[in-house]
Amino acid sequence: MNISTVLFDLGGTLEEVLEIPEQKECCLHAIQTLLVAYDTAFQMEFPAFSKLVTEGFHAYKRWSSNSLIEQPGSVIWGQWIFKEYPGHRDLFVLLGDTLTDIWETSFYKRRLRPEARSVLTTLYTCGYTLGIISNTTSKRMPHTLLQMYGIADLFETVVLSAESGIRKPCTKIFNQALSELHKEAKSCVYVGDQPSRDARGPHDAKFATNLILSTDNTSSDPFVGHWIRSLSEIPTILERLKELPND
Repeated sequence: MNISTVLFDLGGTLEEVLEIPEQKECCLHAIQTLLVAYDTAFQMEFPAFSKLVTEGFHAYKRWSSNSLIEQPGSVIWGQWIFKEYPGHRDLFVLLGDTLTDIWETSFYKRRLRPEARSVLTTLYTCGYTLGIISNTTSKRMPHTLLQMYGIADLFETVVLSAESGIRKPCTKIFNQALSELHKEAKSCVYVGDQPSRDARGPHDAKFATNLILSTDNTSSDPFVGHWIRSLSEIPTILERLKELPND
């Protein structure tokens, strides 16, 4: 196989994403503080505010996962989370992107996987073209995190559902990355952690294969190309793929 390009998922793949109750609470306090600074209508008891935001956001995520549509922050906050506040739609047009940035950046604890920088640098040095395709409600958060991790310059494209309006596993978002990179699907490998979107999507887009990161990789999934337990396995797998004939 002639593999020239490796595309990655971000959260859960290059990053570890951890749920920490205290961090979630701080995130929600920050969101409420920002909203109250603009309008005291949001100065409700914190438990009620917390329930309203988390339930609304999760309802939106269920809908977007089923529809494969990513809506802008103004719609997420104005028509899903605070749908009972129709008189504040202009406020959410103003603050929608900022609120999604706060949510995506701080609701969960994010940190780069220990082996990620080394693996990415190795692939880059070996001449592979690298990119990211990520489902996210925030347009800015992934770019901010990549800069913070010191790996932004390794990627030639970063395709986000928040910018394209399309979510994985829809083939359109994978084809968008291919178009931006001027690459053929058969020369690309995708690395992710969720078979339902990170294996099915590249499979349907005719990628050469996919690598799915999992600590419990005994389950059967017809769309998974390779299960891996660590990103450090990627260079070896790519070398093995080079020995296989092109279809």
